[in-house]
Amino acid sequence: MNEITLITKAAELRIADDWLATHNGRLVLDTETTGLDVFAADFEIGVVALGHSSGAVLAFPGRDRDLVRVVLQRAFATARSVWAHNAIYDSWALRATSELKLSSLKCSLVAARVAYPDRFPPPKGRTGPEHGFSLKDLRPTTQHAQDALKTSFSSDHPADARRSDWLPRAVRLLPWDTDELLAYVAEDVVEGARLVDDIAADRNARPFINDEIATDQLWRWTGFDGIHVDLERLRQLADKAAPTLAEAEKHFGFKPWTGNKARQEYLRKLGVQLPTTDGGALKLGKKERPAAEVPEEAQAEWDMFCASIEAHSDQAQVDQFLASGGLLRGQISVNAAITGRSTSRNPNLQNMSSAIRETVIARPGCVLVGADLSHVEPSILAALSGDPLLIEHCARGRDVYIEVAAVVWGPEAFAVDAAGAPTPEAAKLRKRAKVVFLALSYGMGDASFASMLGASTDEAKLIRQKALGVYTGLARFSKELQQRARNGDRLTTLDGRNLPLLTDAPYRAVNYSIQASAATLFKKMTRDVAAQLPFGARCLIPVHDELVVECLAADAETVADIIRSAMHVEIAGTPIWGDPEIIGTRWRKS
Repeated sequence: MNEITLITKAAELRIADDWLATHNGRLVLDTETTGLDVFAADFEIGVVALGHSSGAVLAFPGRDRDLVRVVLQRAFATARSVWAHNAIYDSWALRATSELKLSSLKCSLVAARVAYPDRFPPPKGRTGPEHGFSLKDLRPTTQHAQDALKTSFSSDHPADARRSDWLPRAVRLLPWDTDELLAYVAEDVVEGARLVDDIAADRNARPFINDEIATDQLWRWTGFDGIHVDLERLRQLADKAAPTLAEAEKHFGFKPWTGNKARQEYLRKLGVQLPTTDGGALKLGKKERPAAEVPEEAQAEWDMFCASIEAHSDQAQVDQFLASGGLLRGQISVNAAITGRSTSRNPNLQNMSSAIRETVIARPGCVLVGADLSHVEPSILAALSGDPLLIEHCARGRDVYIEVAAVVWGPEAFAVDAAGAPTPEAAKLRKRAKVVFLALSYGMGDASFASMLGASTDEAKLIRQKALGVYTGLARFSKELQQRARNGDRLTTLDGRNLPLLTDAPYRAVNYSIQASAATLFKKMTRDVAAQLPFGARCLIPVHDELVVECLAADAETVADIIRSAMHVEIAGTPIWGDPEIIGTRWRKS
């Protein structure tokens, strides 16, 4: 049974001081709120609690903003370690309601993803709490406490208890010191503290956890402070999209942006070659469409088809951006992807067209400065494998994809026209070389490889063999890594962070190693940039391997120099770099 100490008013602060003095070490913070949108006019915190792994809990009313501010300032002033399982949300909630900016609050969700990589969703067919990272998954007794609260709440509020948002409703309707509500909050913070103690005991994971937490803290306030967008430009895009979509539906006789049989039959009649699903359907994702092999006579139709899909995607994002009122408040999760890549949600800033990008604008008086790491995945693979030829092909002044094309198809890959631009055939070979690289690094099977190349399976096998026959170090590395994964060995990133076990999916070993190592490197570069930025500048957007910084126009050259220095390293003889560019007041691909 947890021991709950209550504070109801400022006159009882001595109780808080005594509790804080008694419970040293790690504490966990939790807020129970009346909704998920911290910027809603009626948003409130019902109860705030601090928990210790001993089972001790300090709870106080969240609606008393002055009391919340004073108690938490004292908790953080002791320089002890304070955690929350969703630090982004709890820190946002407290800043929105009590004007507290808890920048040093640590996130146990971020830490758990590092400490327990095998909990990420495994191969198809396996689900359940043993594969999740919510506190309910990691500490099942918290789910039992929540269930008990719901049962109690439903007795007096049956209609509210049946709603999907029953918990925020309970926080809104119940007194903050209701026994069942306090019991639930207490279980959350105590079990959260025990989780943090367990994670902290893993000395091997600790340095990687500290790095991820520092990155999480770096990006925490970007979304809260908001990213500005041009509403007028967004309205123009919305007006432009509507007739495009209507014309496409009329032209094709179906909606190209929906998964239906009509579009599959249509594309097969056109002769478009694309990767297929296990069921034989053509894949039409953003990654697959650029690699399509299209008959020359069908190119115009295919272009219109793709344009309609992109217009529909843009329309959905435009609507979301317009609803923001000019200020996007997305949450950046630093390691939500299985490889450790950062993700962005509400909105997704990592998947937008060039037209949508240009609606993102700097604050008045500021400009955007950015850099995108050059062919970072081939470079990481070169560093991991130690393949001398691949390292040479990833050097500055070389285009690794043209080099791969030349390895497979010969010197015509280097052909240029009178103006020095690649000939159409050379450009096509470079495009196909990207597919070759994907096949070599992503564990792509022969059938999928052949489909993406628009070639027969036998031809695809020969192309793979030819490439691996030249990149012998890569061939050896890939074979050894997959065998280690098959044997159940623990794979790591370049700097030693543990990856999920891949016994059931060894073909993913090379891809995971590349992606995870690239993520680790990019986040270190980002932290290095952030540590040197002048006053008033902030890291604004991380997109895969691209970093965008917002700064005063007068500081743009200084920021560019910082980026140039921080985003240029050499690993195992392989240079990895991003050349900075002063983008201007609108975001575009740097």
